[in-house]
Amino acid sequence: GHEGSGSLLSALRRRGLATGCTVGAGAGGDAGNCSTHALFSVCFTLSADGVRRWAEVCDATYAYVGMLRGHLQDGGLPDRLYEEVRDVAAVAYRFGEEEPADDFATGLVEPLVPRHVAAAVPPERLLDAGTLLFEWRPELVGEILKDWLTPRNARVDLQSAVFGRHTDYAGDGAEGADGDAAGGGDPLLCVPVGGPAPAPTEVLAAMHVWRDDAGEAAAPFAPATAAAPQTEPTFGTKFWCHKMGPGTEARWERLRQPGGHAAEWGELTLPPRNEFVPTEFGLRAPPPDDDDHVLVGASLKVCVPVGKR
Repeated sequence: GHEGSGSLLSALRRRGLATGCTVGAGAGGDAGNCSTHALFSVCFTLSADGVRRWAEVCDATYAYVGMLRGHLQDGGLPDRLYEEVRDVAAVAYRFGEEEPADDFATGLVEPLVPRHVAAAVPPERLLDAGTLLFEWRPELVGEILKDWLTPRNARVDLQSAVFGRHTDYAGDGAEGADGDAAGGGDPLLCVPVGGPAPAPTEVLAAMHVWRDDAGEAAAPFAPATAAAPQTEPTFGTKFWCHKMGPGTEARWERLRQPGGHAAEWGELTLPPRNEFVPTEFGLRAPPPDDDDHVLVGASLKVCVPVGKR
């Protein structure tokens, strides 16, 4: 995806909040893509400061939605965006690497299973339906941005080693902490060099250091007030479910409105035209005066010594 100037990742990198971003629909296996729904996932690799300021990362995400909706309202997204993605997908399909036979068979059968798709894939599209793009529907893009990518329809998953180890929450759950994230500075969420590791409860108490639109500091998240963690049945991972505050939801809703990004995230823009999408794939003959060059039709191998001498 777009990672250059004006992109969501570029804005977060500039603030020291994230180092990576992946976006896609239907990721996550059966839970992410089936005949009734598909999940649209936006995943970030956060810095230590990004974990502490996770709500600001969500702010930027909804601000980007607002930027896209602003373009749709003012005349629509340029067709070149779809055309570039379509052409890159076509190149990837045409020159795709050979994959293991078992993976190929699985990918061929899955579209035939009703629970994976809402409508049957035509037989003539079994090989390319999962790779190629066939239709540009800007009205559908606008509908998804307006009606589905909303704070009320979203879930935020925060996963980090700063929460401590699994054994920290053994037995009847962890003991809470009475820290106040609004005063006395923000506790660190990473272990200082040479310093002791913070207790999991100290880390959790530092999570909600952001403020809502009314200027009120959010209450710290502590295991004592959130009850004992739940346990995921398959892998035994412990987790908490925490409801978003009304101020957070209102701020995200404001940012996702058309043009709502301008005040706080004005650097977010559409990606520029990609001048490097290939369009010609034929082999060209070398110039006549180079026909007898010693390297024509030859391979060059360079040996570079590494390691100890």
